[in-house]
Amino acid sequence: MPSDRVKGALDLTDPDLVDIQLMRGAYAVRLPFGAILAVAVFAFPGLMMREKVVISALFLFIYIPQALAVSTNADRLRSSAAHFAVALTDLLTMFTFAVVVPDTRVMSLFGYQAIVGIQSSLSGLMGGLATTACAVGLMLAAELRAPVADRLSPYTLVVFPLVMIVISVGSAATTTERRRAARFLARLTRAVRAVATSAEPAETLCVVTTGAKEAVDASFVALLLREGDRLVLAAIDGFGTRVGYDASERQRREAVANADAGPSAVAMATGQPVVVDDFDTDERFSQWAETAKTHGFRSMVSIPLPVEDHRVGVLNAYFAQQRGATDDDVSLLVAYAEQAALAIARTQAYEHERQAVVRLEEADALKSEFIATVSHELRTPLHIVEGFLETVLARWDDFPDSERRQLLDRVAHNARELDRLIAQLLDFSRVDANRVSVSPRPCDLASEVGEIVGRLAAVLSHHEVVVDVAQAVSVFVDPAALEHIVGNLLTNAAKFSDRGSRIEISGEVHDGEALVRVRDHGIGVAPEDQDRIFEPFVQGPFQIPGRRGTGVGLAIVSRYIELSDGRIEVSSLPGEGACFVVALPLVARDRGRPVPASLASA
Repeated sequence: MPSDRVKGALDLTDPDLVDIQLMRGAYAVRLPFGAILAVAVFAFPGLMMREKVVISALFLFIYIPQALAVSTNADRLRSSAAHFAVALTDLLTMFTFAVVVPDTRVMSLFGYQAIVGIQSSLSGLMGGLATTACAVGLMLAAELRAPVADRLSPYTLVVFPLVMIVISVGSAATTTERRRAARFLARLTRAVRAVATSAEPAETLCVVTTGAKEAVDASFVALLLREGDRLVLAAIDGFGTRVGYDASERQRREAVANADAGPSAVAMATGQPVVVDDFDTDERFSQWAETAKTHGFRSMVSIPLPVEDHRVGVLNAYFAQQRGATDDDVSLLVAYAEQAALAIARTQAYEHERQAVVRLEEADALKSEFIATVSHELRTPLHIVEGFLETVLARWDDFPDSERRQLLDRVAHNARELDRLIAQLLDFSRVDANRVSVSPRPCDLASEVGEIVGRLAAVLSHHEVVVDVAQAVSVFVDPAALEHIVGNLLTNAAKFSDRGSRIEISGEVHDGEALVRVRDHGIGVAPEDQDRIFEPFVQGPFQIPGRRGTGVGLAIVSRYIELSDGRIEVSSLPGEGACFVVALPLVARDRGRPVPASLASA
């Protein structure tokens, strides 16, 4: 259970409750005021003790209870008329004492001043001046009823109204500033609390924009986050829609383009708020006036989102009217942006950690599958070799020479397959540990590809291999790296296509690069898997016996292409085969070095 102190605490998220607390505070002043007068009356000369007791009793048993009731029910006295009614009651009370007991007229002047101060703090300057006018009228009325000899001096009658006017102005200004600050804090606290309670990245971004929009009553608010050296739209609130991480590419591109020369870029670069009061008249951003009209806004403010010594993005608030953002709005957004930036950074860190965990889990699952696959891939040819050898040894004399040779050929074929798998795993272990290096040199592409195809004759023996490499094409590459690249691509083509199908390998010069294509007519690669097949342990979702590899061949290819300053692309459709295109640097024949693509294509 919350304590009484907690239950009675000021709710900083509700501006209406803030006003109620301020009213209670103002009316609470009447309590000590009544108590002071109840005691001070005994110090006034000219009053009989009986009169002093009666006046003190009236304050203690009528005025103070009434003041307490008003203070505790301040939430029911929300209108200026209600405040003025309470003030008029206090004025008439002081007037009654001044008329009944003329000697209390001086004391009543202090009472009038206190009442004017309270009313000014509740109803503002106009309410304070109206109360001042009533107090001056009642003071003059009391003076007219007093004996001429006892009347106050003209100096007092002139100074008294002036003092009350000063009290009205000062109390109204102080209370207005306090109320403004309280409302500011209420809006800020409410917005920040909403951001702090959201955990999911997309939800946090939407909450940030919604909170800012409600805090400053903007037409809409956009949140742009930094991605590298660009600003990308992450969330927008307005136009009846909210967008999180799933912002469309059109919106993202448009936001990036606008950020290049607009207020967002300036705020991001300087770390200071950028306020545009009117796009039509602001020379800095007049080029955006037409865009502003198209989207229905005329002014805006762009606030950077700081996190320690860098900025994660900007928060933009747009307004339909000129000078839509006041100084208070800008100050609020600056304070809000500091908290929102921390929340965004927290959720981004959370998202990165979550993605890292997912990747680790996927890697662990892939490694487990890899171990199982490799065990199966290695065990299969080993069992075949073992089985054939046992058969040959047990029945050697029963087989004619032709069958003996056929059995031994099959043993040799599986032994070579076992050797290839082991070599591939050893290659990957070196690649994965970054223990490989390349020594590029000028190589004749047609000659190198021909030798590689020749060395893979046994692997490609059941396919129709067509080689079409242009002559006199010199590439700058390590021959061993080229063999890893082309060899793995050809081996995959053979493994994932039917016997007797065609495998095509070609080479040509295009746009200053040497392009090597390896095309098969096998089962192909689904579009959603094409970006992942170059990752270690990733294999296509194929359940075709004999067509599963170790899952590291294309990872080896990717690494050697990277070391060779090349690139690789794949195009494929399931059931229609796959085409891998490798781009390698050319060699300038007169210098024996790579030719920059920009010069080769000129």
